Amino acid sequence: LLLVYLAAFVFAILFPFNIVATQADWSAKLHALPSQLFSGPGVGRPLVERLAIFGGQVVAAMPIGALLSVLPSGRGRRPAEAFLLGAGWGFTVLIAHLFIIDGQSHLYSLATNAAGFWSGAVAVGWLRRADPVRLLRWLQVLVPFLVLPYLVAVVAVNDLTRPEWRTVEQAIQAVDWRGIYPFWHHYIVSKSQALLSSAVHVVMYAPIGVFVWAYRPGPSSGGARTAAFLAAILAAIVEIARQFKPGLQIDVANVIIGSLAAAGTFALSGLLWRWFAFPPAARSTGPGAAAGSQAAPSPAVEPRPAG
Repeated sequence: LLLVYLAAFVFAILFPFNIVATQADWSAKLHALPSQLFSGPGVGRPLVERLAIFGGQVVAAMPIGALLSVLPSGRGRRPAEAFLLGAGWGFTVLIAHLFIIDGQSHLYSLATNAAGFWSGAVAVGWLRRADPVRLLRWLQVLVPFLVLPYLVAVVAVNDLTRPEWRTVEQAIQAVDWRGIYPFWHHYIVSKSQALLSSAVHVVMYAPIGVFVWAYRPGPSSGGARTAAFLAAILAAIVEIARQFKPGLQIDVANVIIGSLAAAGTFALSGLLWRWFAFPPAARSTGPGAAAGSQAAPSPAVEPRPAG
Protein backbone atom coordinates (compact mmCIF):
# COMPACT_ATOMS: atom_id res chain seq x y z
CA LEU A 1 0.00 0.00 0.00
CA LEU A 2 2.82 2.39 0.85
CA LEU A 3 4.55 1.52 -2.43
CA VAL A 4 1.36 2.45 -4.28
CA TYR A 5 1.32 5.74 -2.38
CA LEU A 6 4.96 6.35 -3.34
CA ALA A 7 4.11 5.82 -7.01
CA ALA A 8 1.17 8.23 -6.72
CA PHE A 9 3.39 10.72 -4.88
CA VAL A 10 5.98 10.70 -7.69
CA PHE A 11 3.19 10.96 -10.28
CA ALA A 12 1.79 14.02 -8.49
CA ILE A 13 5.21 15.68 -8.44
CA LEU A 14 5.79 15.22 -12.17
CA PHE A 15 2.19 15.88 -13.25
CA PRO A 16 1.22 17.11 -15.88
CA PHE A 17 4.45 15.93 -17.56
CA ASN A 18 4.76 19.03 -19.77
CA ILE A 19 8.53 18.98 -20.09
CA VAL A 20 10.52 22.14 -20.83
CA ALA A 21 11.65 21.63 -24.42
CA THR A 22 12.16 24.98 -26.17
CA GLN A 23 14.48 27.91 -25.60
CA ALA A 24 11.48 30.13 -24.83
CA ASP A 25 10.35 27.67 -22.13
CA TRP A 26 13.81 27.67 -20.56
CA SER A 27 13.99 31.45 -20.67
CA ALA A 28 10.61 31.74 -18.91
CA LYS A 29 11.61 29.16 -16.27
CA LEU A 30 14.94 30.84 -15.49
CA HIS A 31 13.30 34.27 -15.34
CA ALA A 32 10.76 33.07 -12.75
CA LEU A 33 13.21 30.92 -10.77
CA PRO A 34 14.62 33.55 -8.32
CA SER A 35 11.17 34.61 -7.11
CA GLN A 36 9.95 30.99 -6.90
CA LEU A 37 12.93 29.73 -4.89
CA PHE A 38 12.40 32.09 -1.98
CA SER A 39 8.62 32.29 -2.01
CA GLY A 40 6.59 30.53 0.64
CA PRO A 41 3.54 28.30 0.24
CA GLY A 42 0.30 29.88 -0.96
CA VAL A 43 1.64 33.33 -1.77
CA GLY A 44 -1.14 35.91 -1.58
CA ARG A 45 -3.43 33.73 0.52
CA PRO A 46 -4.38 34.31 4.18
CA LEU A 47 -1.83 33.18 6.77
CA VAL A 48 -3.99 30.31 8.00
CA GLU A 49 -4.30 28.93 4.46
CA ARG A 50 -0.54 29.24 3.92
CA LEU A 51 0.15 27.34 7.13
CA ALA A 52 -2.38 24.69 6.08
CA ILE A 53 -0.63 24.24 2.73
CA PHE A 54 2.74 23.91 4.46
CA GLY A 55 1.33 21.40 6.95
CA GLY A 56 -0.44 19.49 4.20
CA GLN A 57 2.82 19.04 2.32
CA VAL A 58 4.49 17.76 5.50
CA VAL A 59 1.65 15.28 6.01
CA ALA A 60 1.86 14.19 2.36
CA ALA A 61 5.53 13.26 2.84
CA MET A 62 4.97 11.32 6.08
CA PRO A 63 3.98 8.01 4.44
CA ILE A 64 7.28 8.01 2.53
CA GLY A 65 9.18 8.34 5.80
CA ALA A 66 7.06 5.51 7.19
CA LEU A 67 7.85 3.38 4.14
CA LEU A 68 11.58 3.91 4.65
CA SER A 69 11.16 2.58 8.21
CA VAL A 70 9.04 -0.49 7.49
CA LEU A 71 11.03 -1.84 4.54
CA PRO A 72 13.49 -4.59 5.56
CA SER A 73 16.43 -2.43 4.42
CA GLY A 74 15.19 0.45 6.57
CA ARG A 75 14.73 -1.32 9.91
CA GLY A 76 16.88 0.27 12.52
CA ARG A 77 17.11 3.52 10.58
CA ARG A 78 17.09 6.48 12.91
CA PRO A 79 14.67 9.38 12.36
CA ALA A 80 17.66 11.67 11.78
CA GLU A 81 18.58 9.60 8.73
CA ALA A 82 15.00 9.88 7.46
CA PHE A 83 15.27 13.66 7.94
CA LEU A 84 18.37 13.83 5.75
CA LEU A 85 16.78 11.58 3.14
CA GLY A 86 13.73 13.85 3.13
CA ALA A 87 15.89 16.92 2.57
CA GLY A 88 17.62 15.10 -0.29
CA TRP A 89 14.26 14.13 -1.74
CA GLY A 90 13.10 17.76 -1.47
CA PHE A 91 16.19 18.88 -3.39
CA THR A 92 15.48 16.25 -6.06
CA VAL A 93 11.90 17.56 -6.38
CA LEU A 94 13.22 21.10 -6.68
CA ILE A 95 15.51 20.09 -9.55
CA ALA A 96 12.82 17.97 -11.23
CA HIS A 97 10.43 20.93 -11.30
CA LEU A 98 12.98 22.91 -13.29
CA PHE A 99 12.25 20.59 -16.21
CA ILE A 100 8.43 20.88 -15.97
CA ILE A 101 6.69 23.95 -17.39
CA ASP A 102 4.03 24.08 -14.68
CA GLY A 103 6.46 22.98 -11.96
CA GLN A 104 7.54 25.44 -9.29
CA SER A 105 10.85 25.06 -7.48
CA HIS A 106 10.67 26.20 -3.85
CA LEU A 107 13.40 25.96 -1.24
CA TYR A 108 10.79 25.40 1.45
CA SER A 109 10.07 22.00 -0.12
CA LEU A 110 13.34 20.81 1.45
CA ALA A 111 11.87 21.63 4.86
CA THR A 112 8.43 20.09 4.21
CA ASN A 113 9.87 16.85 2.85
CA ALA A 114 12.52 16.58 5.58
CA ALA A 115 9.91 17.19 8.29
CA GLY A 116 7.49 14.73 6.67
CA PHE A 117 10.05 11.94 6.31
CA TRP A 118 11.21 12.47 9.91
CA SER A 119 7.63 12.53 11.25
CA GLY A 120 6.75 9.34 9.37
CA ALA A 121 9.78 7.52 10.75
CA VAL A 122 9.05 8.73 14.29
CA ALA A 123 5.39 7.69 13.99
CA VAL A 124 6.33 4.15 12.88
CA GLY A 125 8.77 3.77 15.76
CA TRP A 126 6.19 4.98 18.25
CA LEU A 127 3.42 2.75 16.85
CA ARG A 128 5.69 -0.30 17.02
CA ARG A 129 6.16 0.27 20.74
CA ALA A 130 2.54 1.20 21.45
CA ASP A 131 -0.24 -1.15 22.49
CA PRO A 132 -2.76 -0.86 19.59
CA VAL A 133 -5.75 -1.65 21.81
CA ARG A 134 -4.79 0.99 24.35
CA LEU A 135 -4.13 3.41 21.49
CA LEU A 136 -7.65 2.82 20.15
CA ARG A 137 -9.15 3.43 23.59
CA TRP A 138 -7.22 6.70 23.95
CA LEU A 139 -8.37 7.78 20.50
CA GLN A 140 -11.98 7.11 21.47
CA VAL A 141 -11.52 9.31 24.54
CA LEU A 142 -9.81 12.13 22.61
CA VAL A 143 -12.10 12.35 19.58
CA PRO A 144 -14.90 14.34 21.32
CA PHE A 145 -12.31 16.93 22.39
CA LEU A 146 -10.81 17.12 18.88
CA VAL A 147 -14.01 17.74 16.94
CA LEU A 148 -14.48 21.40 17.90
CA PRO A 149 -10.84 22.45 17.23
CA TYR A 150 -11.05 20.58 13.93
CA LEU A 151 -14.18 22.46 12.87
CA VAL A 152 -12.62 25.79 13.87
CA ALA A 153 -9.56 24.94 11.76
CA VAL A 154 -11.75 24.08 8.76
CA VAL A 155 -13.55 27.42 9.07
CA ALA A 156 -10.26 29.32 9.36
CA VAL A 157 -8.54 27.53 6.48
CA ASN A 158 -11.48 28.35 4.20
CA ASP A 159 -11.17 32.06 5.07
CA LEU A 160 -14.62 32.16 6.65
CA THR A 161 -13.55 34.17 9.69
CA ARG A 162 -13.59 37.54 7.92
CA PRO A 163 -16.50 39.78 9.00
CA GLU A 164 -17.53 40.68 5.44
CA TRP A 165 -20.51 38.74 4.10
CA ARG A 166 -22.65 38.94 0.97
CA THR A 167 -26.39 39.20 1.21
CA VAL A 168 -28.44 36.32 -0.14
CA GLU A 169 -29.18 38.33 -3.29
CA GLN A 170 -25.52 39.23 -3.78
CA ALA A 171 -24.44 35.63 -3.22
CA ILE A 172 -26.87 34.35 -5.85
CA GLN A 173 -25.81 37.02 -8.34
CA ALA A 174 -22.13 36.18 -7.76
CA VAL A 175 -22.52 32.45 -8.42
CA ASP A 176 -20.31 31.21 -11.21
CA TRP A 177 -22.65 28.49 -12.42
CA ARG A 178 -19.79 26.78 -14.21
CA GLY A 179 -18.46 25.91 -10.74
CA ILE A 180 -21.50 23.70 -10.23
CA TYR A 181 -19.93 21.29 -12.69
CA PRO A 182 -17.52 19.03 -10.78
CA PHE A 183 -13.85 19.95 -11.22
CA TRP A 184 -14.55 23.00 -13.41
CA HIS A 185 -12.26 25.15 -11.24
CA HIS A 186 -9.57 22.47 -11.49
CA TYR A 187 -9.83 22.61 -15.27
CA ILE A 188 -9.36 26.38 -15.67
CA VAL A 189 -6.20 26.68 -13.52
CA SER A 190 -2.77 25.14 -14.01
CA LYS A 191 -2.53 21.43 -13.28
CA SER A 192 -0.07 22.03 -10.42
CA GLN A 193 -2.54 24.46 -8.78
CA ALA A 194 -5.38 21.99 -9.24
CA LEU A 195 -3.33 19.21 -7.69
CA LEU A 196 -2.31 21.39 -4.74
CA SER A 197 -5.93 22.39 -4.13
CA SER A 198 -7.03 18.75 -4.22
CA ALA A 199 -4.27 17.74 -1.79
CA VAL A 200 -5.23 20.49 0.65
CA HIS A 201 -8.87 19.37 0.65
CA VAL A 202 -7.90 15.72 1.07
CA VAL A 203 -5.91 16.66 4.19
CA MET A 204 -8.75 18.92 5.35
CA TYR A 205 -11.45 16.23 5.36
CA ALA A 206 -9.36 13.12 6.05
CA PRO A 207 -9.63 13.49 9.87
CA ILE A 208 -13.35 12.71 9.64
CA GLY A 209 -12.43 9.19 8.54
CA VAL A 210 -10.23 8.77 11.63
CA PHE A 211 -12.93 10.15 13.95
CA VAL A 212 -15.54 7.74 12.58
CA TRP A 213 -13.14 4.79 12.61
CA ALA A 214 -12.41 5.33 16.31
CA TYR A 215 -16.04 4.47 17.11
CA ARG A 216 -16.83 2.08 14.23
CA PRO A 217 -13.56 0.23 13.70
CA GLY A 218 -15.00 -2.97 12.25
CA PRO A 219 -14.36 -3.44 8.50
CA SER A 220 -18.04 -4.21 7.87
CA SER A 221 -19.51 -1.57 10.16
CA GLY A 222 -20.53 0.77 7.34
CA GLY A 223 -18.15 3.34 8.76
CA ALA A 224 -16.71 4.27 5.37
CA ARG A 225 -20.16 5.30 4.15
CA THR A 226 -20.78 7.22 7.37
CA ALA A 227 -17.46 9.03 7.06
CA ALA A 228 -18.13 9.90 3.41
CA PHE A 229 -21.62 11.18 4.26
CA LEU A 230 -20.44 13.36 7.16
CA ALA A 231 -17.56 14.79 5.11
CA ALA A 232 -19.90 15.54 2.21
CA ILE A 233 -22.32 17.38 4.54
CA LEU A 234 -19.51 19.43 6.11
CA ALA A 235 -17.92 20.21 2.74
CA ALA A 236 -21.29 21.27 1.30
CA ILE A 237 -21.88 23.64 4.24
CA VAL A 238 -18.38 25.08 3.84
CA GLU A 239 -18.80 25.59 0.08
CA ILE A 240 -22.19 27.30 0.52
CA ALA A 241 -20.67 29.56 3.20
CA ARG A 242 -17.81 30.43 0.85
CA GLN A 243 -20.35 31.72 -1.68
CA PHE A 244 -21.42 34.30 0.89
CA LYS A 245 -17.86 35.62 1.22
CA PRO A 246 -16.69 38.34 -1.20
CA GLY A 247 -14.00 36.97 -3.50
CA LEU A 248 -14.82 33.31 -2.86
CA GLN A 249 -16.78 30.85 -4.98
CA ILE A 250 -18.55 27.55 -4.45
CA ASP A 251 -16.72 24.49 -5.80
CA VAL A 252 -18.76 21.27 -5.94
CA ALA A 253 -15.60 19.23 -6.55
CA ASN A 254 -14.53 19.81 -2.94
CA VAL A 255 -17.62 17.93 -1.73
CA ILE A 256 -16.60 14.94 -3.82
CA ILE A 257 -12.94 15.16 -2.75
CA GLY A 258 -13.90 15.49 0.91
CA SER A 259 -16.19 12.47 0.93
CA LEU A 260 -13.64 10.29 -0.85
CA ALA A 261 -10.87 11.47 1.48
CA ALA A 262 -12.89 10.62 4.60
CA ALA A 263 -13.91 7.19 3.29
CA GLY A 264 -10.35 6.43 2.22
CA THR A 265 -8.93 7.49 5.57
CA PHE A 266 -11.45 5.28 7.36
CA ALA A 267 -10.26 2.28 5.33
CA LEU A 268 -6.60 3.22 5.78
CA SER A 269 -7.04 3.54 9.57
CA GLY A 270 -8.34 -0.02 9.71
CA LEU A 271 -5.46 -1.31 7.59
CA LEU A 272 -2.87 0.42 9.76
CA TRP A 273 -4.48 -0.84 12.96
CA ARG A 274 -4.46 -4.43 11.69
CA TRP A 275 -0.89 -4.04 10.47
CA PHE A 276 0.32 -3.04 13.94
CA ALA A 277 -2.04 -5.35 15.85
CA PHE A 278 -1.07 -8.33 13.65
CA PRO A 279 2.49 -7.56 12.46
CA PRO A 280 3.38 -9.20 9.12
CA ALA A 281 6.48 -10.76 10.66
CA ALA A 282 4.35 -12.50 13.27
CA ARG A 283 2.03 -13.82 10.61
CA SER A 284 4.81 -15.22 8.47
CA THR A 285 7.10 -16.95 10.94
CA GLY A 286 5.23 -20.20 11.27
CA PRO A 287 2.17 -21.85 12.78
CA GLY A 288 3.08 -20.93 16.32
CA ALA A 289 3.44 -17.26 15.49
CA ALA A 290 0.24 -17.32 13.48
CA ALA A 291 -1.62 -18.81 16.42
CA GLY A 292 -0.15 -16.15 18.67
CA SER A 293 -1.23 -13.42 16.29
CA GLN A 294 -4.78 -14.71 16.35
CA ALA A 295 -4.86 -13.95 20.06
CA ALA A 296 -4.53 -10.23 19.34
CA PRO A 297 -7.86 -8.55 20.02
CA SER A 298 -10.01 -7.19 17.21
CA PRO A 299 -11.01 -3.54 17.38
CA ALA A 300 -14.56 -4.48 16.44
CA VAL A 301 -15.15 -6.02 19.85
CA GLU A 302 -13.21 -3.61 22.02
CA PRO A 303 -15.34 -2.01 24.72
CA ARG A 304 -15.48 1.76 24.58
CA PRO A 305 -14.60 3.78 27.65
CA ALA A 306 -17.51 5.03 29.68
CA GLY A 307 -18.42 8.66 29.62
